[in-house]
Amino acid sequence: MPPTPDELKRLAALCGELGTDDGLDPRHDRRGSSRKRRDRRAFQLCRQVDETISLVLAGADDPLLRDLYVARVEPAAGASHLRVWVTTHPPLDGEDPIDAILAIEALERASGILRTEVTTAITRRRAPELSYHFLPPEGGNS
Repeated sequence: MPPTPDELKRLAALCGELGTDDGLDPRHDRRGSSRKRRDRRAFQLCRQVDETISLVLAGADDPLLRDLYVARVEPAAGASHLRVWVTTHPPLDGEDPIDAILAIEALERASGILRTEVTTAITRRRAPELSYHFLPPEGGNS
């Protein structure tokens, strides 16, 4: 129930600036709660995908994939599409840096296995689409 004009005057005297939701009982405000729930669920999904892909990369047959690790996972379009950012450790002296294009191609070749593992690990009706992006290693310039 919106505040009465007298309540608005009292509120105005107590605060520097009135907002549209000032004077409303926060227990009845549901606008923020569903967003928080969606954000929490998206964060939880990203964490599950990060952990799963990290495990799969660590045990991959392809040495290029084994050299990669997940830097972060973030929602691209809600929880239906996730961006997976991978990177590698900076090359040691005398080592060639990993080529970003080759890394993304290796991830695309393994995308079926990665998505299957993600589908098995998460508790959702539909597995998210995954897109892969390469971050140059800290101190490197790949």
